[in-house]
Amino acid sequence: MELPYKLTNMNMWISSELTGVKSFAGICSEITLPVISFKTDEHFAAGQDGPIEIVGNMEAMEASFSMSSTVESEIFKACGFGGGNPVQVIVRGSLKRDDSVIPVNAVISGSVKNIDMGSWKLGDESSIKFTMTVNFYSLHNGNPPEELCYIDLKSTIRRFGGIDQLQAVREALNI
Repeated sequence: MELPYKLTNMNMWISSELTGVKSFAGICSEITLPVISFKTDEHFAAGQDGPIEIVGNMEAMEASFSMSSTVESEIFKACGFGGGNPVQVIVRGSLKRDDSVIPVNAVISGSVKNIDMGSWKLGDESSIKFTMTVNFYSLHNGNPPEELCYIDLKSTIRRFGGIDQLQAVREALNI
């Protein structure tokens, strides 16, 4: 029986026009990768015993990350809050199983839309949570890297396991 890989460590960088690339090692405490979901339409016609859901385009994606500090101005500068400033979040992690370690990499681009300063309590560690819209998301693991998913909403590209699900659509639209 093989045991699952466990995330043993990670680092996060934020790249923005305002600050360039900045590492948040030791400050980033958690990241929630985008949920990938699709809109569906129900189809129910004569001769069917019940409705069938037809999968359509993707739902909007969001990601969030938390920092263990609420007072560092570099965090706010890097996130470019407000005005729809583009932000790229890069996460590198190490996955471990038994004696093997493989890298995992995620790249997420979009704009920060929400900052939650949380609650402050004397003597406790404070944290800040950023929520961002996502228009680009890629996830790779292994060495050499293997593409798990690659989604570029602006370019109409959606690949899972290297299979381009929208190639025919781009060809039909001549884009």
